[in-house]
Amino acid sequence: MSLSKTWARNAEKWKQEFLVCPKQPALGSWLMIAGNGLGCKICFLAEQKTEFGRCLLTSPRQISLDRFRKHQATEVHLRSLARLVGCECCTSKLDDVVDSRDAPSFADFQRMLDMSCVTIVTHADGKNKRFTMHFTAVDRDLEIIKSTFGHAWQQAAEYNPVEGYVRLVDQVLKNFCTPLASPPKAKRAPELFDRELYNLLREKHSAFNTDACKVIILAGQEVVNHLGTNPDPLFPNAVAWIKDHTHSARRIIQRVWRTDDRLTEIMETLVTSGSAFLKHLNHSPELQSLFQANLKKQKHVSNTGTSHSLSYAAHRFDSQVKPLAHFLLSFEAALATAMQVQSLRAGDDYGKDAASFLSFLVGKAGAENILQTALMVDAGDMVMCLLRFFDRATFDVALMGEQLHLFCQKLDWAFNKKHILELEDSFTGHALRLLAKTHIVRIPGQKWGSGPLTVGGPGFVAAATRQRCLARMQAFVVLAVQTVRAEFPSFEPLQCFGIFALRERSLVGDVASKLERVAMFCSVDASALRSKYQHFLTKAVSYYRSQASCSSFDAWRHVMLQEARAKGRSMESLAPELFRAVAQLGAFTGCTTSCVEVTHSVQDWLWPKRRNKHLSLQCEVNEITIATSPPGQAADAKTIAVARDVWRTVYGRPRAIQRAARQDKGKERSKGKRSKTLGGFFKRARAAVTHHARHHKIRSIQQVGYDAAPGAAAVWSEKMNNELDFLAETLGDTAVSLKQEDAFHACILGGQLKQPDFTPGQAEEAKKRKARALTLQQERAEQAEKRRNTCSFTAVRLCAGQKCYFQPGISDNLGREAVNMKRVRLTRRWIEADWFVLERIGDMATQNLAWAACLLGGFLVDATYMQDAVAGNPSGEPRGVCVAFKAALGTKRRVWCSARFQQLDVYQTMAACVGQAGSQWKFVDLEDFCRERGKRNASLKAIAFVTDDEQESFVQELGSNCVFTRETFITKLARMDVKHTTLGVCGL
Repeated sequence: MSLSKTWARNAEKWKQEFLVCPKQPALGSWLMIAGNGLGCKICFLAEQKTEFGRCLLTSPRQISLDRFRKHQATEVHLRSLARLVGCECCTSKLDDVVDSRDAPSFADFQRMLDMSCVTIVTHADGKNKRFTMHFTAVDRDLEIIKSTFGHAWQQAAEYNPVEGYVRLVDQVLKNFCTPLASPPKAKRAPELFDRELYNLLREKHSAFNTDACKVIILAGQEVVNHLGTNPDPLFPNAVAWIKDHTHSARRIIQRVWRTDDRLTEIMETLVTSGSAFLKHLNHSPELQSLFQANLKKQKHVSNTGTSHSLSYAAHRFDSQVKPLAHFLLSFEAALATAMQVQSLRAGDDYGKDAASFLSFLVGKAGAENILQTALMVDAGDMVMCLLRFFDRATFDVALMGEQLHLFCQKLDWAFNKKHILELEDSFTGHALRLLAKTHIVRIPGQKWGSGPLTVGGPGFVAAATRQRCLARMQAFVVLAVQTVRAEFPSFEPLQCFGIFALRERSLVGDVASKLERVAMFCSVDASALRSKYQHFLTKAVSYYRSQASCSSFDAWRHVMLQEARAKGRSMESLAPELFRAVAQLGAFTGCTTSCVEVTHSVQDWLWPKRRNKHLSLQCEVNEITIATSPPGQAADAKTIAVARDVWRTVYGRPRAIQRAARQDKGKERSKGKRSKTLGGFFKRARAAVTHHARHHKIRSIQQVGYDAAPGAAAVWSEKMNNELDFLAETLGDTAVSLKQEDAFHACILGGQLKQPDFTPGQAEEAKKRKARALTLQQERAEQAEKRRNTCSFTAVRLCAGQKCYFQPGISDNLGREAVNMKRVRLTRRWIEADWFVLERIGDMATQNLAWAACLLGGFLVDATYMQDAVAGNPSGEPRGVCVAFKAALGTKRRVWCSARFQQLDVYQTMAACVGQAGSQWKFVDLEDFCRERGKRNASLKAIAFVTDDEQESFVQELGSNCVFTRETFITKLARMDVKHTTLGVCGL
């Protein structure tokens, strides 16, 4: 197409749009034709050496509306226009243009971290061989500064990777303190290295945050001397090493779901395995087209394309919740697509996988799978809410305890109280509505039965099915709560700053002890901090509640700044102890390595393989500009401008910007044509659960796990028990016990927080006490083993009138024979049984019954022993297993468990005893327990469970006849031991 035809067709329209100055229409348009090309009149008169200035636009691709609009907004055109025309309208446009190529100088970074800096918290993360450090600093005006220290490359495989990462931390700091040190091959000039700034950074560091990689964790501990083995650490004044809480929240489902074989099977069948049909549906364009066609036919569809996506990130276990949720929302379309695929692609892998997918959903077993999937999605969404809170670079660290408490409230309300089955706005409610309908599944060529197979229908979700699914989720609750306690211990530094929370003051807890720990962390006087804290607390709460959106740090800063200005003093001189604590609160704001991962993403985009090598310095400087820009509209605009500038520099031409208006813009679309959607289902479900959970009160986070234990006993497995032991070990490794358990919650981090009255003599005494506890444990184990080997077996006779409890699954004939021949009575309430007949003693599934016999007194036998006890053994040699327990404990009806007593199996049975109809058992707190102990014969009615470390102190206070540990409990009550088997009872 020639230029004359293009110009003749669009000339008038373009001239009216592209005027030299809108306020001076007499000047006409800046478009002009010179020779055979089109150009810009303003740039031509200003003698600009560009295509527009030389009128070299000739091809149809160059003569386009988008190109003219971009040129009109360029700095070259606006600068020429301001020089030639000079009106106020044209000059004001030039003032809005920022030269995005001018990166901030090194002096700007130095000014951010000069002597006004109070504290620094660094976040480090690695990706491949790249190591990047981000920091959060607070100055003397309590202004938060977030920026990037820089990055370093690991040159080769290190023999000791921990030492390698420690060297990388030092290298990043030195590069930051040396101007123009970013080119990889440039040698650092000694005279440019700022030693004063380097020493300042080392001294001002108060904490070091790392991701979950074991190597970086060890490097972080070495940097702050967490292990106490480095005499000259890089950050000598840092008192805390922090493991990233975003990764900790991710482990709530990453580890827990893998302990349940049924949940693992659902994940593999639907999402993760190579033969998962949903994975084929997401990656195959052919199957995706079938799925989209069926989705349009579905009555209730999601209104956004992202809600149809079944993709997830393989390295992010938590993202696997998304395809499960989208599968439930598009269930009918996925089912129809699977039937089409197994018919059209019969014989190949897609057809076989579609048939396996359908077989996983049909029948009552399939209904249980669908309901279990919905419960998993609801639980996963609760975890995702907690994860998103920690994943923000601005999250309020003072609300950390409140969010953990709310998460456990959701678990308790949904699964322990079983309200999730009644909530319509939930994925479980959606699944129950789906299963209430009958979906016919036709599979040609498959002989699966005489009639058609169905998915769902009346009576498909029986009460027993719901109970089994809820039991698995209650097991999830037990492990999730223990994971929260292990990954977010209440004694860590970030948790103690919860005293500055202003929204839910009832959840703050023991203010005095937390203030003591904050004072130790900030190295200030505790009494002065307590006085200033009480002085400003009321004002901070009042200001916080008066603002629509305000963080805890902003509220404390505002009230301190307001009073300091009124008195004409600085905040630091007004309340130095509180100032130091609030500054540390600001440094912990957004304490996550997610900001480092964002920087990695920016680097991946800015560092393509085909980048010009001579532009490396400019690109890295621009990258720092993007990564260090503070939040705000102006900064965002500058960030976008820098990114576009780098794109033009690297790839040669800018991307086209679509500015065409919608055809129906300004027109009201008919609401009658819109289909009923499930687009807001996620938001409604999350809001409904949160609303109910906030009004549901729980006693403590630990109590939620205890309440879930009885229901989880039916599905408890060896994997879950191993995970529970691992979490208890993790929590124990994090804490260091002091002599006084309740002084500072018995825990400090890594010996770095120094308590004034914790002397070396007390430390030595703590080591001796731990050695005595280990020796006592070994002696008890040896005594139990000796008793097993030397015990003489005496047959126990069945007596008429005794009550027997038979484990479900044992033959009914054995029970009838016992009733007819020995005149015993059968019972289904194990709390009143004298004999407990199990299929196999020592199995995890029967552990609660074993503890019931131990707690209530009775005989624990297997089916073989009961057969001989009923019918007799001709050989005279007793067979099977019989364990007898003293019945004296059955009279005790008041129970108190120490907060550190972590024996789930004991607590399961105790909770079941309390929950039985007509039961006299009751849980009491320590105050009621001591009051009960003061009554006559109280030792026969009260029992306390404590740990080995607590036994000595509680025995002196309460007496030895009612204080038990797990080992002493079994030692005192077991009267006979296992015969003809190597298995023990309850894991002994």
